[in-house]
Amino acid sequence: MDNEEVKNEEKMVKKDFHPLWIYLVFQIVVPIVLMFIIGAVKNMITGNEINVQEHIGVASIISMFGLFLVLFILYFSKIKTQTKKITKKDIIFILVSFVIVIGINLILSSLIKYLNVAMENQDYVSSLLSTYAIPSILISTILVPLAEEIVFRYSLGSLINNKVVFVIVSSLLFALFHGIGIATLLYFFLGVAFAIIYLKADKNFMVSYFVHVLNNIVGVLLILIAL
Repeated sequence: MDNEEVKNEEKMVKKDFHPLWIYLVFQIVVPIVLMFIIGAVKNMITGNEINVQEHIGVASIISMFGLFLVLFILYFSKIKTQTKKITKKDIIFILVSFVIVIGINLILSSLIKYLNVAMENQDYVSSLLSTYAIPSILISTILVPLAEEIVFRYSLGSLINNKVVFVIVSSLLFALFHGIGIATLLYFFLGVAFAIIYLKADKNFMVSYFVHVLNNIVGVLLILIAL
């Protein structure tokens, strides 16, 4: 795709904020509602007091499946189109990008461990993997990356025209949704990497998605080995 075609395609991209509010609903509202529903049902069956914190894992898993299903249905045609656009050159780009992303991930993770900083998001994923292994693996490696690429790369990429602003804002939001603290820097730089990959791939979020998937597979494998 030459520069002129890229410019023409960018002009035709409509601003799409829908993934953002859908993501917020499934990340915040739906888990809270589900925790109360599950707790209430359990209370009716067992007579025990409602403890919503006990059901956060199940609520999160159901929410993420729901988020993926909604976004997949809404953007199926776009996912299909973007996937068909992937060339052999893109595959090489995906593999090279994956190596770079893993390098960034390992360096920053090692630094964070050296500083003895808690990785709340990874600890949470680890607890889910130890309790609900199969659905958690599926969510972490396949479902979450697609939802996050549609939300943080495609949606924000359609809303923000300035590339530098897009990279900074999308990466910051991506990081904040993975926790707040020093460890947030890891996700910020990962977000920067995914945003740059997205832009370099002519805004094909399926390219950044496959890099994201490979990165998460490695992350899940490392967590499973440590369990």
